[in-house]
Amino acid sequence: MAFSHETFAVLDKAGRVQLHKEDLEKIGVKGNKVRIEVEENRIVIRAPG
Repeated sequence: MAFSHETFAVLDKAGRVQLHKEDLEKIGVKGNKVRIEVEENRIVIRAPG
């Protein structure tokens, strides 16, 4: 089932982003690591694997 929604996050002074636990669970993140892909004008966050 596909899902989509928009949410906002705050960047700290070091450029780190904290994501909502519920959003991470929806994409299958179970631990504390994610895969990050930079594509042209966006950053994509995926579950590792």
